[in-house]
Amino acid sequence: MSLVGKYFCAEINSTLTIDSADNANGQASGSIIVASVEVPVNIHYHFENNVGPVTDLWFAGNQDNPNYYVGGAGRAVSMNFESIKLAGGYPTAADVISFEGDYKRQ
Repeated sequence: MSLVGKYFCAEINSTLTIDSADNANGQASGSIIVASVEVPVNIHYHFENNVGPVTDLWFAGNQDNPNYYVGGAGRAVSMNFESIKLAGGYPTAADVISFEGDYKRQ
């Protein structure tokens, strides 16, 4: 199954949308909504032992003006990508906020 899809984390009211994913080179792109801010992200992923079932990934993105940045890492334990556990952070005007949650495929 493809990594492409919409994933929602109810615990923190956050959505990860993956619009494109290429298993051959591990590149993907999409957007994440955290704290009501949507930021486009680039994603790189790799199947454990090149075949899975575990898939590790990192993501990073920005949207300048205003300055929104986000980054983190995640793991899916099934090749059907029913959920992805993500952890990351983003800066605010006063601090850096971390987040973590289980993003379920919608």
